[in-house]
This record gives sequence, structure tokens and C-alpha cells, in this order.
Amino acid sequence: MLRRLLELPLQQGRILDLGTGPGRIPIELALRRPGWEIWALDPSEEMLELARAQAADAGVSQRIHFLSGSAQGLPFAAGTFDHVFSNFVLHHLDRPEELFLEAARVTREGGRIHIRDLLRPTPWKARIIRGICKHVLRYDAIQLQWSSESLMAALSRREICELLAQAGLTPSHLRLAGCLGYTFDIEYGPRCTHQA
Repeated sequence: MLRRLLELPLQQGRILDLGTGPGRIPIELALRRPGWEIWALDPSEEMLELARAQAADAGVSQRIHFLSGSAQGLPFAAGTFDHVFSNFVLHHLDRPEELFLEAARVTREGGRIHIRDLLRPTPWKARIIRGICKHVLRYDAIQLQWSSESLMAALSRREICELLAQAGLTPSHLRLAGCLGYTFDIEYGPRCTHQA
């Protein structure tokens, strides 16, 4: 995700991270892109405290605005941001379509949205992934349970396309990543249409 964000041809801009966790990506962006003003949202105050401390340690706390809140109801006006991104948050949401709708609403015309998340695998891929996690990565029982629950909570490719259509977004890029195709990237950019 970080590499793709750093490739954006944007010298000055307003950036929003949905579900920032400990703030790793916004901190790296602030260090490498001094012309970007960054907002980072997360529902966990504990994560935000950690993110604020790490931003202060990195000397970028003045350029990152850490806010408590949900990606499903953003406290920003329409068209506020040049780029909105989310990294592995979608599968945690009860109503993932709201993230698509809200991201589309707060991104300016001609701006970009970038979402990366898990993709629900077919049953045979799920068995292979579980085997890799158990025998190669040596996950314990709790890690295996969490991994399985996350994959089953993820969206299928068809569901992703349906939710994008509901949000009025046509992706310029929808890519399945990983050797087993268990993550996806969506990029909505100036070559696409956003229907209100």
C-alpha cells in the first residue's frame, strides 16, 4: 500500500487514512511527502494514542490529524480529500458498503480512492491458506481461528463489484494480489466515473 501511495503524482494535497491503527502508513507518508496534509481515522482510542506517540517520535505529529471515528460515518464535507485510502479494514465492518459510499463522498472530483483488503477465497484456496498458516507459518490455534474468521468475513469479487456499483464507483483498477489471490486492491481515479 505504501509504495502505491508514494507513486501518486501529487505534490500538495489532503489525504485520509480510514482505519489507521497504529498510524504506520500516515507517518511514513508524512516523512516522505512534506506537501501532504494527512488525516488518520480509527475507532480505537488505544490505537490512536499509540499512533500519536509514534508520530511525535518521528517528528511529524504537526502534519497528521489523528481522529477517533468510523469509516462508516465520516465527519468531513463532500469533496474534502484528494486521496482516501483504507488498508485491511473492510472485512472488519458489518456494513462494508458504507466505507465505499463515504470514501466516494469525501473524495474530490478527480481524486483517488485506494482500498486494499482480504478477498474471500474459494473453499479449496481456503484449505491451502489454512495449511500454509498451520504448517509453514506455524500459527497456533488462536491465530488459525482469527485467520479463518477474517478470510470468511472478507468479500468475494462479485460482492466487491456490487458494492462499488451501489456507491457509484467504477474502479480504474481492480487487482487480485498474492499467489493465491487472497487480497485485492481497488483504485478509483480520474479515469473513472462517480455517479451521485
